[in-house]
Amino acid sequence: MLGGLTFGSAEVIATLALVASVASLFISWRSQHHSAKITTYRSATDLTLDIDHQFLEHPELRRYFYKSAEPAEGDVSSVEAMSELMLDCFECIWDLRKTYSPSDRRSWGRYILDMLDTSPAMKEMCEERLDDGWYPALYRLHQAKEKHQFEPRKVRLRSWVRRWRATVGIR
Repeated sequence: MLGGLTFGSAEVIATLALVASVASLFISWRSQHHSAKITTYRSATDLTLDIDHQFLEHPELRRYFYKSAEPAEGDVSSVEAMSELMLDCFECIWDLRKTYSPSDRRSWGRYILDMLDTSPAMKEMCEERLDDGWYPALYRLHQAKEKHQFEPRKVRLRSWVRRWRATVGIR
């Protein structure tokens, strides 16, 4: 008896059923979260492999994306098509950034920015289209670069400061 209340077998069964339901809900949520994460990582991998396959089929284009070469007159349309494919893939990959681990997020961000830096044609196309609102996730990536959010020390410090502020109740 608890403060005048008594627990009969029906209440005990109802309490156990509630605990089992909450546990089941939590397990289901964790499983769904894990599946979504696997799907996200698989999508990023598939997009990157699509780019790799294009370079296998058209190795003459690699220099325009990895060696900072300006497109030759006869390759302009192929370089533009490859640039658009890569930018579309990078937009999809970066749009899913919140599902990546912090280290993977930094790695993907650095990879995308490095690729933009080594390809004048892709960088130019990206800058033109950012102004037109074509790539909102890549726009946010450029903002993050300007704020130096890919520096591991600063990320750790910012994370520590947030935790400390939450602990002491500062907003």
